[in-house]
Amino acid sequence: MAMASASAAVDDMRALLQRMQHHDKDERYMAISDLKSMIESLPNLDAAMQATVRQEIFKRLQDSSSDVQAIALNCLCSIVQKFETSEVIEIVSALGSLSRTGDASLRDMYAEGLRVILDYVPVDLGELVTKQLLPPILKILRRDQGADRESYETDRAPCLVLLQSLMGHFPSSSFGDAHLQDILAILLGLLGTDAHDDTSIPILIKSFAGIATPSMLDQLVRHLIGQAPQQGNQSRRTAALVFTLECVCLKVGARMAPYIAQLVPVLESLAQLRHAPALSDAEETIVSVRQHALTIFESLVASSPKQMTPFVAGLVKLTLSLLPLDPNFVADDDETMTDADGEWDDGGGDGDDWGLEVDATGADDAGDTTWKVRLASCNVLIALVEAHDLAAVVIKALPDIVDAARQRLAEREPAVQTQVFSVIAVACRNAPLLDAAAHSAGSATGVIAKACPALVASLMHHLGSASTSASLPATTTLLELIRAIRPPTGLVLAPVLQVCRDGRDVSVQMVALEALREVLASASPPDIDVPAVVTTLTDPSMTNAKLQPGVFAAMAAVCHAVRGRPVDLSAILRTVLALPSEGACRVLSVYVASGHGSDQGVVQVVVERLLTLAQDKSCRVAAVHALTTMARGEYAPDALSAYASSCTTAALDLLDAKEPGLLYEVVDLVDAYLGKFASAFQQPVLYRALTTLSSLQSSLMSASEADAALLTIVASVLANLLARVQAVPEPVVTGIVNLSCDAIAKSETLPRPALAALNAVLASIATLSGGKYYASLLSRLTDLSKRPGFPPACYSPLAVAIATCMTRGAADSLDAAVTSLLQTFQDPNADRQLSLFVIGAVGERHRLPGAQVQALFPLLLSLASDGNESVKAAASTALGQCAAGNNVLIAPIVANLETHDAANSYFLLHSLKELLVNSATLHVQRDHLDAFARILWRYAESADEGVRLMVSECLGKLLILAPDVMVPDAESHLSSSSPRTLSTVVTAFAFSFSSPVVSSVSPGRILALLSASDIEVQRQAFIAVTAMLQSASRRLLTRQHVLDVIVPAVLGSVRVRHELIRQIDFGQFKETVDEGLVLRLAAYGCLRVLRDVVTGADVVPFARAVLDAMSKHGLGDPDRDLHLQAYDLILWVSSTIPHSEPLGFLEDLPDRMMPAVKARLTQLKRSPADSDARAALLAFVRTMHALHSLSGVVTECPKFHVFYQQVLKTAVLAEMLDGLTAKPRRSSP
Repeated sequence: MAMASASAAVDDMRALLQRMQHHDKDERYMAISDLKSMIESLPNLDAAMQATVRQEIFKRLQDSSSDVQAIALNCLCSIVQKFETSEVIEIVSALGSLSRTGDASLRDMYAEGLRVILDYVPVDLGELVTKQLLPPILKILRRDQGADRESYETDRAPCLVLLQSLMGHFPSSSFGDAHLQDILAILLGLLGTDAHDDTSIPILIKSFAGIATPSMLDQLVRHLIGQAPQQGNQSRRTAALVFTLECVCLKVGARMAPYIAQLVPVLESLAQLRHAPALSDAEETIVSVRQHALTIFESLVASSPKQMTPFVAGLVKLTLSLLPLDPNFVADDDETMTDADGEWDDGGGDGDDWGLEVDATGADDAGDTTWKVRLASCNVLIALVEAHDLAAVVIKALPDIVDAARQRLAEREPAVQTQVFSVIAVACRNAPLLDAAAHSAGSATGVIAKACPALVASLMHHLGSASTSASLPATTTLLELIRAIRPPTGLVLAPVLQVCRDGRDVSVQMVALEALREVLASASPPDIDVPAVVTTLTDPSMTNAKLQPGVFAAMAAVCHAVRGRPVDLSAILRTVLALPSEGACRVLSVYVASGHGSDQGVVQVVVERLLTLAQDKSCRVAAVHALTTMARGEYAPDALSAYASSCTTAALDLLDAKEPGLLYEVVDLVDAYLGKFASAFQQPVLYRALTTLSSLQSSLMSASEADAALLTIVASVLANLLARVQAVPEPVVTGIVNLSCDAIAKSETLPRPALAALNAVLASIATLSGGKYYASLLSRLTDLSKRPGFPPACYSPLAVAIATCMTRGAADSLDAAVTSLLQTFQDPNADRQLSLFVIGAVGERHRLPGAQVQALFPLLLSLASDGNESVKAAASTALGQCAAGNNVLIAPIVANLETHDAANSYFLLHSLKELLVNSATLHVQRDHLDAFARILWRYAESADEGVRLMVSECLGKLLILAPDVMVPDAESHLSSSSPRTLSTVVTAFAFSFSSPVVSSVSPGRILALLSASDIEVQRQAFIAVTAMLQSASRRLLTRQHVLDVIVPAVLGSVRVRHELIRQIDFGQFKETVDEGLVLRLAAYGCLRVLRDVVTGADVVPFARAVLDAMSKHGLGDPDRDLHLQAYDLILWVSSTIPHSEPLGFLEDLPDRMMPAVKARLTQLKRSPADSDARAALLAFVRTMHALHSLSGVVTECPKFHVFYQQVLKTAVLAEMLDGLTAKPRRSSP
């Protein structure tokens, strides 16, 4: 079938090629269009057909119809993406030749077609393409103009266009250094000539800068800076030169950092205001120079803020002097504005036309382009405020920046005016971020707060403007101001309400409504002008459909803001009752829940309205949620209790809809009303809820993936209902029991809250009808473990369920049940493991009779030697649990441990651990704790590592229970000469750090063990420190502890200690044992946590230290996982280093990386399926790509850059990189 289909496609294609010869141009056009679609849809064409298609399409490039020519060119764009490399190169070569030597009337078309096609040629064909096109292009561009200048210009223009396309599409590796050097020489030759005045030359240089090597870029930039004239010589050529510098800066970004010290003074000199100008400030060349210079400054601030730091003060001064540059502006009665003090101000500062001399020959408004300078000035100020690395310097200048922008709000040019507003808005938005970055070096928020009254007064002139270009940014700026500093309500509420009522522009009103919500969210209730807010929100101008979401949100906000206060919001209620929408539901619920609808009549109206809206599919979920919100509200009225049954019935009726989100909302509603108004429910409603929710539970359990959250709340509500419904029918009970048992059988997939809710359901059933179902329920649960394939992980949840039911029954029933459990151990067919789990669960919840306790200890201890390990573990756990609830069992545990009975010690220590981790032991007497400590220290020297670990866990719990006694005791053992004791006590501290309570340990004693001579002690010290860093006890560690002790110890321990690597000869084979691996694993674990601990100014030095350690030691680690972790840590370094940080330290990486990379390459060559070698090389490539992507690497790290280029030339590594960057490669011929 596939072959037949392919054959049919070829036949169709041949038919289209035939149609392309048709005399009707429309037929030819459609044939090419269909052919293009077919080429794009077919996977491959054979070589012969590809050549035929290419030849026929080329003929159509000379078609008499321009439309056919255009579609043929478009078809070639598809061809170069689908055809073989040889065909692509043939197309490019032919078009290149035709653009130079073809029909003179068609050359421009060929050149333009080639330019378009180049954008579609796969990037990895760049070297082949440039080999065909570049030599003739360079030959023409190097040609002497001679006498025939016109011919030269004609030939040169398309060559420049093609050269730009080549450089813009293909990477530098496609050109070769020799060709790049030739291109640079040609470009430098064009600088300063008449050709440079054309904007195409700066754009061409911009493309070259993107692919230039570091040395070539250096040559280019230094030449450009050297060509810059001094102030006063602001010719058209100067403007072209500055524009060229702008193009280069925008292209290379942070690679301009090394030239900032030379570049900034030159640009400042060219851009500054002149005191004795020869030309008007509106002169086009002067405007152009200043505009481009300011754009360069904007780029430098964004890409290299650290290097710009020394120049920020001067840059701010220059920018603020240019911001009001408007030589032709003369203030009249319509354009004057008042300052913050109410005095008239023409915006000119001292009244001298902003310090400018207005040339009588200046351009009029129609030809004035100085707005470009003002716009660029705004962009520079925005870049400065957004450069958080310059926070300390920018905050000092922020008062002047904000005030200058405020005074310029009357800007005449709409585009500039919008950016002036943006300066203030961005300053407000970034103020908290600047404060955080400045480290107490100033307060940007304080600056904004101080300027707030003046800002609001100035914004008032524009908030009600008839022009959206002024009113929208003014309102947005006010919103950002409110968010930034939460100004006094009285200052901003009235302006915000004024804009809300202004119905001229919906977009402005929408922003104003958002501002109103922000004001109400932070306002103190007495400061809110409630009548004004209500009048505004119920105004007819607010009825627009686009405004409704914002209006509803503001209504809810005001209801919540004045909750519990006697204010009149009835107008809001009347308005909302008439509007059917989700937003209306929320307002109604907040209105009642906030105490504004305590009247019986209001509650009735709201409930009836919400019940009506619940029948509307578009509002159903929102209406049910609103009814729930009312019941859970802080000020929910008692009058709502009368509607508990009707609301619940209506919600249950909706379950049949089975809409997403509706199930949870309905169950949540039942839970809310049942919890708050239980006594108001009628029995039929309760019974209906019980049967409906039990059915819902059934459907949830039968689903492939149970919704744990919904199942939890359903079970919780069922338990509540079972306790309140009278005379529950037995079939309903049986169904619920069956479903609950099924859930317990799947308990390994359910969270604890769901299991707890299910247990509550079962416990409620156990007490129904005076315990009618108690015995049958226990029997049903006990038999559950006999199901075929019952998961062992479900024993514990099942035991808890049984114990919960047993403890809810009568005391005599419980005693009888426990006695029956003890007797099961005499039955060889009984499930002893389940019985032990149940005994433990009952024992920790219930005080057992004395006779049962006396029989319990010897019974459980006898199982310490049981041959079944699962039974033995369950018995030990049960003993500890029973001791937690029955302290009389503690004494025999202690007594037996003091005999140091090796046979039972681990069993009893495990019981002791269960006792100590149980919350009931908080009330254990101090005498017992002392005995526990005495026994545990004795076992701390055990040769059994498992025993010592158990001891550590018990000691850790004692450190939490009795820190005043145990911490000094444990610290004294830190001086022990025994490695076993040291390891045990340090591990105990690690366990204690898991507590949310801050430990009182002295960290220095533990930190000293990071350099212990015993590897196990050192490992446990790292684990303890890691636990401390991740817990509340982290507060015990100072910055010096982290930087001067922990970090050096960790980085020193990642080193591979070859003296600890040895080989064990097992005769037929040898095994390598690395005894230092456990220490390195602990060190790496601590190092990963330190990434989140070290902050602020310490991050960069720490990151560099991590990079040094990983490159020296981690990359050569023989352990696969640690080798990969080393690359992950280096990746973290690449994401942590600020873009302004010098990157020279990367130059050492190539020498350190190469040995491991070569070894992995050899390993992969020997065994291509070696997953370890492939994983390591993939991590290497990912890391190299991330590091090479850092801004400035190419300039600052030439050795690293060359190394990366070598990686790209290694086939297997290049293939991995392509996989990471999702760029498919194509093979060359």
